[in-house]
Parts: sequence; structure tokens; C-alpha cells
Amino acid sequence: MKRQSFARSLQILVTLIIPALLGSIIFLSCAEGIDGWHIYYRVTIEEIPEALPVGVVLYFPIIVRVEPVERPLPDSLGCRVVDPEGALYLDFYLYDDGNAFDHPPVSDFLSLRSGDNVPGDGRFTRQITGQDFAGVHGVYVLEFRTPDGYGGADDSVEIRPVEAPFFTEITPVVDSLPSGFEPVEYEVHIQKPTPGDRVDSVYLEISYSERPETILRRISFYGSAGDTVWTLTLTPAHFWGIRTGLYDFDFVLWDRFGLSADTSHDYVGVWNGIPTVLNSALPDTIWRPRIGEPNDTTAISVQVNDSESLMDIAEVRFEVRKVWQDWQPSPDFYLLDSGGPWDAVAGDGIYSVPLVTSPSDSLHDNLYYFRFYARDKTDQQSDYLLDSVRVIERTGITPVVGMGL
Repeated sequence: MKRQSFARSLQILVTLIIPALLGSIIFLSCAEGIDGWHIYYRVTIEEIPEALPVGVVLYFPIIVRVEPVERPLPDSLGCRVVDPEGALYLDFYLYDDGNAFDHPPVSDFLSLRSGDNVPGDGRFTRQITGQDFAGVHGVYVLEFRTPDGYGGADDSVEIRPVEAPFFTEITPVVDSLPSGFEPVEYEVHIQKPTPGDRVDSVYLEISYSERPETILRRISFYGSAGDTVWTLTLTPAHFWGIRTGLYDFDFVLWDRFGLSADTSHDYVGVWNGIPTVLNSALPDTIWRPRIGEPNDTTAISVQVNDSESLMDIAEVRFEVRKVWQDWQPSPDFYLLDSGGPWDAVAGDGIYSVPLVTSPSDSLHDNLYYFRFYARDKTDQQSDYLLDSVRVIERTGITPVVGMGL
């Protein structure tokens, strides 16, 4: 009875323990002529893609660490690929060569070079892609073995078709944007169903609701949490040159595969404000030089505001008349904010122009009125700003810098 019990216990031990050892990540083998179990290699999968997208040339690294115990480091590590139906798909090798050599691939499934970083460090590498999987989607098993079969490990990779990312949330939903609105903080959330995909860019495209094919503005979002959360601060300055009306806001993304997705908020009301002119700078009096004296020149300027920023300003001009005259059609005189000789700072909203006072000893004193206007790029014109200057003849008084009249 004791012998039968011992035999039965040994049978249970062999039945339970040996399969567990064979199924572990450490592959054990009994070498010929050596009693007992010996570990020749420890094989550990360090990096492997969870899935491969089909139909795109996108390489993913496989890195398997081999630690020799009783044998030297092998020259290569074999991999046997088994398809979802259990049939052999192909065999290939991984290398620990520092990416120094070509290894002609047996399939477009593989990279020409290994992609290994450091030669001889025990990390065997190969890069794979899903482009060569001929419509057979599912889970493929990858079996890694040392050339002598004394070390190995298994894992699986799912082969999936490529799917475009898509928006899961866009906030806020805006119905209208009045002139000079407070900045709107947009945030979009994106889901990527394809492993290894990357969202490269996200845009807000603004178009006429009646003509959505005409894109008036394309504004970039910025990634704020990897590539799945993107943000944009929308301000009135984004709407320079855009008329008051209804517009479609189309949110568009592009991924690394060239796939795109979009969603839209339609019929958003947008108001473009009218520019304003204020704070003119004219001298009260200009002395006219006598004949034979040089022209006198001075600068006049006005401040211009626009709720859609100065980018929305098309022109700033003035018209002039003598006090006893009516306003007549006359050449337009333009003021600039370009930082030129008569404009101190470019882009500061102060528009300037030099006026020349020509010599004369026969013109009477005159009072001149000026009307200043600004027009924006939607053809809206401001109310005028009125100012005046008196030009008088000099009678023995030293002249000062004068106006161009």
C-alpha cells in the first residue's frame, strides 16, 4: 500500500508540476548526458505591440531579452508566427547587432534592419508592420526560441484594420459671438481605436453657413494632454475680415496615417464691430514759411480701435476743407501705422502722416477742418472724428514746425 501511495503521489507530482514548468516564461530543457533540469537561457519579452494596424507602413519594435545561464549569447533569436487558425504564418529572426547589418526580410511584415539600439546587450530586436497581412485579421501568436531550442517565450499580437480617430467631446457649444466677445476656451477630446496611431493636428475651420465649401479661417488647436485632449483660445482677433453673419464651425483632426475625422457646430452667429477713431493729435496753429524758406513738416496722428484687432483695419484717412467751404470730394490722404519716419511704433494703433506747410507771403490766415475715418476689411466705416488747425502767415515771428497746407 505504501509503495502504491508513493507511486500515486509521484504521478500527481509529474502531472501537475512539469506542465507548469513547460508553460512558464523560462523554457527548461534536459541536456543530454546531464542529470536533472538545467536552465540554459532566460528569455523575457520586454516590448511587443498589443496590435498591428493593417494596410499602413508603420513599424513597431519587438524587443526580447535573452540572458545566457549555461550557454553563450546566441547570434539571433527565432520567432515563429502562428495565424488565428493555428497554421504557421512565417518564421523570422531578431538580432542584437546595434542595427548595423541588413537582414533581408522574408516578408514586408519585417524591417530590413533590426532596429536594435546597443549591440551585445542581450536585447534582440526586430521591427514589424501589419501591411502584409492579407485580410486575415485576428490574434497571431509569436513564439520566440533560441536557435538551439533551449530557451523561449510566447506572446500574441492582434491584427486590426486601421480606423480613424474620432471626437468624443467638444466644449463649449457656442451659438453666437458678439462683437468684442470674451475669449472662448475650447477643449476637444479624441479617441484612437487603432493601436500605434497618433493625432498630429486638430483645426477649427470657419466657413459661410450658406457656402460651407469656402473656408475663411483655419485655426490650430494645441495638444494639452498627449494627443487625445486639445485646446484653443478663440478671440475676436480670429475674425478680422469676417463679416457679420452665420458661420459653420467645423472641427477637423488628422492622424499619422493621413486619416481625418470632423464634426461641426453650424449656424453660429458672428458680429463684426465697426472701427472707432479717437484722440487726434493736431497742433492748434501752424506758421506758414515765407517765400525762399524751406517747407515745414509736422506729423498728425489719430488712434484707431477695432474689436477684431488692427488686422481688421483696411485704411485710415482724412479729408480737409477751409472754414468757408463745404465738404467736397477730394483726394484721400492716408495715415499709416507702419513704424516709418513719421510713425513712432508700428502696430500700436496710432496712425500718422506728415503734412507739409509750403512757403507763401500772399495767402491769408485760414482755418482748416479735418475729418478722420477708419474702414475695416468688411467695408464698415467708422464715424468721423473732427479736428481743426489754423494756418497763419508769419509777420516777423520766428516760424515753428508747420503743417502741409
